[in-house]
Amino acid sequence: MRIGFIGLGRMGSGLAGNLLKAGYDLAVYDINPQAQEALQVRGARGASTLLELARQVDVLFTSLPLPGDVTGVLLGETDTVFRVLHPLVASVFLAGRPQERCQNSV
Repeated sequence: MRIGFIGLGRMGSGLAGNLLKAGYDLAVYDINPQAQEALQVRGARGASTLLELARQVDVLFTSLPLPGDVTGVLLGETDTVFRVLHPLVASVFLAGRPQERCQNSV
């Protein structure tokens, strides 16, 4: 199973790192190149765009701060990540404030 992970901040980097430790085939993307490179040196494959990542995975995880960030990543203006994921299995981790997660869920 090929796993993709978007969002490699405080929570996402730990989650993605645990997937690597468990031996999963992992591809990663983050807007911060240093966060992405930190997992690439541990064995993850990097992607230069969200769509590149989505095209090479079976399962997608996100760890992003706010629901609006998740919406933007998965349902963006043009070629969406959802459109290229086949079959689609996605899991979303929200790290923002609880009241924002409840009011703006995707």
